[in-house]
Amino acid sequence: MGPLETGSTSKAFEQALGEKACGNTHFAAGDYARARDSYDLALSFLRDGFVATKEANELAAKVHTNAAAACIKLGDPLGAIEHCQLAIAIDPRNVKALFRKAESLKSLGRYSEALAQLERALLLEENNEEIKESMDECEDLIEFQDHGGAFESRHDFDPPGVDADKEEQQLPEEALAAAHAKLEELTEEILGGRATVEEHVMLNHGEAKFGKFDIKDAFFSPSNLSSALEFVRGQHFTASAKFAFVVVQKSRMNYPNVWWAHPWPVEDREMDGVFLETHARGAHSTWFIPLEGSAERPIPQRALLLDQECKLLDEPLFP
Repeated sequence: MGPLETGSTSKAFEQALGEKACGNTHFAAGDYARARDSYDLALSFLRDGFVATKEANELAAKVHTNAAAACIKLGDPLGAIEHCQLAIAIDPRNVKALFRKAESLKSLGRYSEALAQLERALLLEENNEEIKESMDECEDLIEFQDHGGAFESRHDFDPPGVDADKEEQQLPEEALAAAHAKLEELTEEILGGRATVEEHVMLNHGEAKFGKFDIKDAFFSPSNLSSALEFVRGQHFTASAKFAFVVVQKSRMNYPNVWWAHPWPVEDREMDGVFLETHARGAHSTWFIPLEGSAERPIPQRALLLDQECKLLDEPLFP
């Protein structure tokens, strides 16, 4: 499995390396704003070029970590936290990102959350004195809060797209509109003579920018699906995607059999069709396009929005 690459990925990678180097130069000179701009440009080259290699993922994690440092210098802790979260999503063992996220949380008065990040970092670097000192400071601040009547207000600083009061959200309008367009596209392709729809994942980064991964045989077994999702989550541009599509044809699925375990809107449960599942952070919706006629000349019917329990993925797509 792998992405259908667009453009010259090697050129995009080299451009990203160059911008990272520029960012480092600006940072060393104390020009943190220009450093952050260079890091952001480096990430855009990797993201928009959909460079899906181990080296690209490692580079993206380093650039996000450096961008977080620039944000901290510029007094932008929320920006730093966002970059750290993306770096950690790519590389959970990134000690610098964990530490910088903790320092940013601490600056916002979110000491308990900061301490949790520092504990993770210390497990990775047991002898890191800087982490230990920061943990001691957090513990003192937490004790001061507990005895001084202060409190941590988390409401104003929840990560973008996350609602602490809701277990699940509605899809964003942009994702919903794109899903309807994708349903029309799939219907037209089938009417045009396409008898089989290969399973794939599409990641959106704004407007009409999509990257595509083929995930052949992902729905053959639970282990195949788990491996496919692990691969997709491990790509640096998955962490920064706005929303994603998962597409698979029912006749190519052995798992999960959602049409048996949950409410199903089609009387003939053996009828073939195409699933489109749209994922945003904290929300998902799944549609099914029933296919009548023969396997060689299927006739797509009106797309049906399925019950929330009828879903292809039991775990989040995004890291």
